[in-house]
Amino acid sequence: MTSAVAVAATLSTEIRLAQAVSEFVEDLSDEQKHSYRLQRDHRSTPNIDDVMRLTAEIDKRVAREDPGSGRVFGPRLTNFILAIQQYAARGDVVIGGSANLIAFSVWLILQMTLRILGEDSRLLEKASTLFMNAGRSAPCCEEIDLPLFESKKLKLCLNEYLIVVIRICHYLVRLMQTSVPGETVSDLTDSKLSEFESELNLWAASYHQQVKSAGSQAFSGQSGDFIDTLSDSDESDMNPTRSRQELAEIYLRYNHEVVWENIRRLGSTNLFKFHPEYQSFIDCSHSSTLLYSGKAGAGKSLILANIVDDLIQRQRGNSQVAYFFCLWDKFNSLQAVTILASLYLQLKHKVPDDILLLKNLRNHSFDTETVIARLQSALKPDQKTYFVLDGLDMCEEGERNKAIGVLRGLQISSCLSICLSSRPGIITSIGWARLHLITIPEDNPNVAVYVDFEISRLFQSRELVKLCSKSL
Repeated sequence: MTSAVAVAATLSTEIRLAQAVSEFVEDLSDEQKHSYRLQRDHRSTPNIDDVMRLTAEIDKRVAREDPGSGRVFGPRLTNFILAIQQYAARGDVVIGGSANLIAFSVWLILQMTLRILGEDSRLLEKASTLFMNAGRSAPCCEEIDLPLFESKKLKLCLNEYLIVVIRICHYLVRLMQTSVPGETVSDLTDSKLSEFESELNLWAASYHQQVKSAGSQAFSGQSGDFIDTLSDSDESDMNPTRSRQELAEIYLRYNHEVVWENIRRLGSTNLFKFHPEYQSFIDCSHSSTLLYSGKAGAGKSLILANIVDDLIQRQRGNSQVAYFFCLWDKFNSLQAVTILASLYLQLKHKVPDDILLLKNLRNHSFDTETVIARLQSALKPDQKTYFVLDGLDMCEEGERNKAIGVLRGLQISSCLSICLSSRPGIITSIGWARLHLITIPEDNPNVAVYVDFEISRLFQSRELVKLCSKSL
């Protein structure tokens, strides 16, 4: 690994990265070149909402091109796309202000490649596996202190990683240009993608090694290693010199994106779009509430995971979306502190400099009014905000009441629409703004459709035969 870094150091990675971008653009069609340059010339810093919109768009393209597949690729791609988005958002720091255009170009190339792949679900299947695996260890620019990017070796590793990313995109787009419709993805393609994955892993490991050697604690939202349950230390324990780290810890303690991805991966549904209650919830220009009520296993989480996708797709610059899915076996996900801090930081898109919110969330007294005031600062007055919260009914009553008290208070003082789920009789309709209730029947049609589809898919792919053979 060290030798790889030493060899690459003899070359100008900045120039090679720029060349890789130019070579990719050169092979695009005239229409694609025009689209690329138009987006490049009107660039704006990408954020997490752009990531979510892109993953939702990919799934829509696949559904349109292959309506019978029922496949969902967006959640598999999220971590990798997020890593590139973070790089583009901080490109002026990572590779220098004069090269910020290259940083945005990498982000633009990945977007364009994935949209093109959306036209071929078979090739997207192969590529999404590569990106999903790479996403587990991808360099995470947002979580590294800015002074670290002065390290030449760190920049080298990151640039080498991004060069491989561009080469992958270039290879995939060429495949789409030269492949014959209906042609099977070959073993040669599998071998080439495996080589690319090995290169990504090499440079990702080198990157993380450089971070470690620089003496930094690299928080990785993709690693799956979450920090233990929030301590009950008093406000006096808070050390201002550690405030940014502690706020990062509380955010990374529970990875809301991974939880959503896992639920979203279970399947797709659009039946909720035909409910008049959902349309009223969407169209309301003031604060509103949509409550899905149903017994355990009725499909509430799957519906809300798809609603997150729909809300993000509806965004047109005049709304923002944050979400949180509780898990019964993750104690910290059932705490008001985790839920509210996650919502706050999703809207901020970064770890804030102040520690006032964290102090009030950790304090035993839990000053509801102060927490409301801090969270309200994240709600943009000129935009509609949507919260999607699944599983609040699993929280203990005290924690649930804390979270609900803050959420109801925010609806009074801001334009906030909240979509909730609950088992019957746990979350009441009292106190919520303009509440719409949808009761999920015990024989939920979404569940029946999903079961039928899975049986059909397993049968056609002969996986059902293999499963039966193993059980005999």
